[in-house]
Amino acid sequence: RDLHSLIRRQRQMCIRDSSKTYMASSSWDGTAIIWENNKAKFHLKDDNTNGLPIWDVKVIDESTFITCCADKSITVWRNDKVMKKINNVHQDVVRSLDVNLDTNDFVTCSNDGLVKLWDLETLKLKKEFEGHLSFVYNVQYSKRDSNTILSCGEDRTLIVWDIESGKATDVIVTPAVSVWCLESISNGDICICLLYTSDAADELDG
Repeated sequence: RDLHSLIRRQRQMCIRDSSKTYMASSSWDGTAIIWENNKAKFHLKDDNTNGLPIWDVKVIDESTFITCCADKSITVWRNDKVMKKINNVHQDVVRSLDVNLDTNDFVTCSNDGLVKLWDLETLKLKKEFEGHLSFVYNVQYSKRDSNTILSCGEDRTLIVWDIESGKATDVIVTPAVSVWCLESISNGDICICLLYTSDAADELDG
């Protein structure tokens, strides 16, 4: 496949991660693809997920990747083969994950309203973060402070978490229906994508 086929993937797809070497995409068709020079290098597909969507994928190194799926699982891949897998990591769909190679851990979020911190080597749970009132759509480590996690979701909030204490240090309520995704910037700024109703959007345009 080339970049053209990446754009034309049959079911909803999202570019979830990029590195100096690879770009990674995940899709509702139950697959993730690792791309190199606009060509598919690795196709990640677990036949045991019954084709449920892979919601997120991250590049760990040139041959190791991690995905989260609608079947509530986390999978670590070596090239295109399943290396490790844990099931029922949340009580509902796992929507997003992010990896911190400096601390050798990763975070996940889910429709169950929780954010969780995991050990990347053992895949053991280290900590849970409670505070969202509904689905949590996206989670990231802060690019300015690796002891900070950011999450957002259906409850219209962006929450800033302190990893050491496990507590929220800031809860920002937005004037939107939900906060669909976020992006941490190295200077400390945070970009968020807000979902509005058509009436609310008209009011903003007015």
